[in-house]
Amino acid sequence: MQLSLTLAVSSLALILQLQATGANFASTCTTGYISGDTFHSSCYNDAGQLVDTSINLNNCVANYDGQLTCVHGNGGYSSTCSGCEIAAGIEYMECYCSNGSGGSPASIVDLGQYALFVFVPPLSAE
Repeated sequence: MQLSLTLAVSSLALILQLQATGANFASTCTTGYISGDTFHSSCYNDAGQLVDTSINLNNCVANYDGQLTCVHGNGGYSSTCSGCEIAAGIEYMECYCSNGSGGSPASIVDLGQYALFVFVPPLSAE
C-alpha cells in the first residue's frame, strides 16, 4: 500500500512538473501505434530502460464536428471516428471523423500538446 501511494504521488509530481515545462511524451518515447482506441508506445523511464506503456485515448480525445481535440475527461472520439493512425512521428493522430453533416473529413490532433499524454512508464519491481 505504501509503495502504491508513493508511486502515485511521484507520478503526480512528474506530471505537474512536465505541465509547467511544456514537455511531452515524444521526447522520451520511440515508437507508437493505435490499436482500437488505445495508443501504445515504448518509452524510457528514469533509469534509462525502455518499457511499454499505453493510454486509452477515449478518455482524453473528442470529436467536435469533424475536428479532433484533446479534452480533460471523457472525450469518446472513437464512436464517431474511424481509420485512426499515428502520423508524422509519434505525436500526431489522424482520423476520419463524422462532422454531423454527413461527411467524415480527415482530422489531425497533436497528442503531445497536452499534459494528458505525458507517459509515466511503470517502474520495475526490483
